[in-house]
Amino acid sequence: MNLTLTIDDALAEHASAVAATRGKSLGELVRELLEAATGLHDGAARVQELEALWASSTGDAKGQRMRREDAYQDRVK
Repeated sequence: MNLTLTIDDALAEHASAVAATRGKSLGELVRELLEAATGLHDGAARVQELEALWASSTGDAKGQRMRREDAYQDRVK
């Protein structure tokens, strides 16, 4: 289903920026928020996604340590 929303330009710009920092489109962000608000998204899909990522990860950093600032430097501008 397609849905048209009327919102302030400033809100749309800010929401788009938030979505971009999460690697999502504005539509994806709105869909996720609606799923969470209505209880249709109980987290089971996220759990499965994380379990698949954990299973595919070696979890080996080869002794390298990363500072928090370095980990997030490309996300914060």
